[in-house]
Amino acid sequence: MPGISNSVPQPGAISQPYGDGALISLLQLAEKETYRGLVQRYGNQDYTFFLETYGHVETIESQEFEWWEEHGKLHQGFTVQTAVTAPAANATVTVVLTAGSHWSSGAKSPIYEGVSVRIVSSGIEGVIMTVNKGTAGAHSCTIRPKKAGSAFVSAGSANLLANEVIEIKGNVDAGERSDKLDSTLEILDKYSNTTTEIRADLEITDRAAMQKVWPNLPAGAVSIGGLRPYTHYNLFKTEKRFLNDTDFKLLFGDVQTNTAMYTNSVGSQGVIPVIRARGNTSTYTGGALNLAKIQEINRGNDVEGTAAYIHWLMDIFQSDDFDNTLFGELGGNANAPFVYGGGASSEQASINYGFGSIRVGDYFYQKKKMPMFNAEVRTGLVPTTDEFRNFGVQIPQGTTRDAKDPKKVYANLTIMRETPVGGGVRNGIKVWEWGANADRPQGSLATHGISMQSFKATRLAGANQFRIVRAV
Repeated sequence: MPGISNSVPQPGAISQPYGDGALISLLQLAEKETYRGLVQRYGNQDYTFFLETYGHVETIESQEFEWWEEHGKLHQGFTVQTAVTAPAANATVTVVLTAGSHWSSGAKSPIYEGVSVRIVSSGIEGVIMTVNKGTAGAHSCTIRPKKAGSAFVSAGSANLLANEVIEIKGNVDAGERSDKLDSTLEILDKYSNTTTEIRADLEITDRAAMQKVWPNLPAGAVSIGGLRPYTHYNLFKTEKRFLNDTDFKLLFGDVQTNTAMYTNSVGSQGVIPVIRARGNTSTYTGGALNLAKIQEINRGNDVEGTAAYIHWLMDIFQSDDFDNTLFGELGGNANAPFVYGGGASSEQASINYGFGSIRVGDYFYQKKKMPMFNAEVRTGLVPTTDEFRNFGVQIPQGTTRDAKDPKKVYANLTIMRETPVGGGVRNGIKVWEWGANADRPQGSLATHGISMQSFKATRLAGANQFRIVRAV
């Protein structure tokens, strides 16, 4: 699919060690009367800062942090590796487990002697009589049907088919004077992430500083760090780029593991890389994001135990697909299985941020178009292929408990931040001035510099509940 054609001038900014008088002159920015006529054409879209503002934030005291999650479901089962051909009525069958039914490099599996089992397709029940765990990744057991005259077979077949699922149903026919069976022990997974160092700097020479611009900030907008509004236009823009860069790093960025890099940072794994590694992905045909697909996603959410309220962030193309196909399909239908309206929890905040909400079945999706997903919006350039074109991500707005310490309850997505040392710190961002022209002069060079820095990361608790939705 082609990109979005536009007339955005290129480049919108340049990089150099410092801002000088020539740069300011080229922009023709002088006093506040000139600034009022300047059109602010491209804004910032910072989803992670929105989460921080409304409480999805946690302050930590170390770069690396960890948490524990349950490995799988409460009830267990296994999958048949090789078909058992034509077992006779009442006969004991030998079943080999698939490699995916094992854990710990194939050394562990959920089967044990004496437990009741049930074939998912046919409902035929049996009991595991013996277990052999001698071959890693290929454990086996013998199973005898419970009912006389029954064969332990799949539905509609004389065989126990390969890839048949058999559920473990517990010690439910223990008998008189029963003895203990093996225990089922829960598997816990430990996950971790690291905060990364996010920084922006601006240095302005004495001549440039003399050509002042007084930004007429929009209502409610204040400079980061709680400082007075900046008096230099480039500084105002640096602040906005800093927020956008932070947002993009936390959503899309990843760790830094290569050697001989420009810095020694280890980076941080953002939301999208975690979902690709441990979450879910649903695909659809471009232009056909319809009700059937949403219901398919809902079924997946049912399996994963996803929270009922979900933020669905969409790029421009997916947002258009959603509106055109879903509302075109169901618009005006009084019996349509969805409700469209304002936000749910924290309704006014959701509306202010631009969320529209739609309920399909048991799930309440807060839909948000995220133009910053598209390279054309971020830079004005039109790539032939864009990684995040026809792309969206579903972020559940629920909570989950730490599997190791149930007293700890986490939001599904939390912004983690360390508190910087020294300087003016507000919202986890440190801002400081430097240079001979600073309010408190430092050094002899006739410049005025300002820097801003934060140390942030994301924690995805229950990443299986998150979902990427993309066109193919």
